[in-house]
Amino acid sequence: MNLTDLLDEFNVVIDTSKGLTELRSLILGLAVRGKLVPQDPNDEPASVLLKKIEEERQYQYDEGLIRKPKVFGEVTPKDSLKNLPNNWKQERLGNLTTVITKGSTPTTYGFQ
Repeated sequence: MNLTDLLDEFNVVIDTSKGLTELRSLILGLAVRGKLVPQDPNDEPASVLLKKIEEERQYQYDEGLIRKPKVFGEVTPKDSLKNLPNNWKQERLGNLTTVITKGSTPTTYGFQ
């Protein structure tokens, strides 16, 4: 299903469980490819933001605030999404955060 088909058949699609699943999939696909909103060419490249995240994680480790961050492998061409907007970069989620849970509330981890 593509966006044109969705818009032409929106009422029919939204009334079926399969259609709703496809709608969610389409929206998610558009979002991860940067197609839901116009891209601002003045935004800093993702590589700059990823470098800042890496530096912050290293600082938190050096200060004893977090455990040594695990380093996950690079995204391989096999794993890579196609047609990402310019300035975007695909990264492994584990390289971006130190806390990934299964839906636990933040207070479980001592955050207020």
